[in-house]
Amino acid sequence: MKKVNSIAILGLLFIAFFLVSCEKESYNRYQPQIDQMKAVADSIIANTHVSGIVALVVDHNRG
Repeated sequence: MKKVNSIAILGLLFIAFFLVSCEKESYNRYQPQIDQMKAVADSIIANTHVSGIVALVVDHNRG
């Protein structure tokens, strides 16, 4: 029984480590600007008769 418990604990630790290591990169230096733009767009949509906003974003690094 003790061996089964230790194998189960090791398995859970392995799964947890795998899930954490596959998580997206948490740091994005542009995230504050993205959040501000989302807030402005949501405010415009909520306070006017605009049904939606379309934006074209060009990543010059990718071409």
